[in-house]
Amino acid sequence: MTNNRLRDHFPMLRDREEFLNFCTGIRGVKVLYDCFFKEIFNPDEKPERLERLLSLLLENEVRILHVLPNESGGIAAEGALLVMDIVVQLADGSIVNIEIQHTWIHRVSPRSDTGVQLELLQDYLFVALDIFRKNLQNKAKETINELEAWLIFLCVDDPEWITELTESRPEFQAFYREIYEMCRNTERVMGLFSEELAIMDKNTAQYMIDEMQEQLDEQKRLFDQQEKLLGERERRLDEQGKRLDEQEKRLDEKEKLLDEKGAVIAKQENEILALRQQIEELTKRLNEEKP
Repeated sequence: MTNNRLRDHFPMLRDREEFLNFCTGIRGVKVLYDCFFKEIFNPDEKPERLERLLSLLLENEVRILHVLPNESGGIAAEGALLVMDIVVQLADGSIVNIEIQHTWIHRVSPRSDTGVQLELLQDYLFVALDIFRKNLQNKAKETINELEAWLIFLCVDDPEWITELTESRPEFQAFYREIYEMCRNTERVMGLFSEELAIMDKNTAQYMIDEMQEQLDEQKRLFDQQEKLLGERERRLDEQGKRLDEQEKRLDEKEKLLDEKGAVIAKQENEILALRQQIEELTKRLNEEKP
């Protein structure tokens, strides 16, 4: 109970069982953690490993020429998803800039051998490791090819698969041996483990913020759309109101004309009535004057 309360105030504290599983081999290590990825795929010290992985992914022989520096001076910036940015040469001699990220790997367009940047579209190569892990359970171990073996090494922490991988492909034993040599330094690995999880927490929070921002942007888009529709409806209502006012004005004019015509007719009727009275009086007099 105390530890749980402390973790509320100090999120860097991690669950003991989780850490022990990580260091004692109950579960495999997360090779995509920066600390392990840097150790295994450091292009300055062991370029042939990353070259082989990239060659399989790109289906083209790759030779690393240069690792581009970043702001942190290392392979990856703290808390960033970017792992490394490197310049490589392909089998046909073309030079390309490859940017590798934790969540995907993508290759960008070639540039000339004089170093001039070409304004071309980027090419992206997505490696869906989550889908690969999901489909792996339906795949027979004896059918695993070299690329799939590398993907297992990158993203699978199941001890059974790791054992199968090291037995069927001994070259991966050296990779795991280097990682577990690191795990012997418990204090260092604890720090790296906590740092990685803190970065993951930060990235998760950023992902949630980005999702909320997308939702806000979508809500704003819908609001703007509704406001535009309301504005259009208001415009149509104003036009209808103007038409109704014009019709009412015309009706008032017609009513006024009818009233004027009615007044004329009433005057004419009064004149006719007066004439009739005069005729009746004259007729009466004539009848009285007859002998």
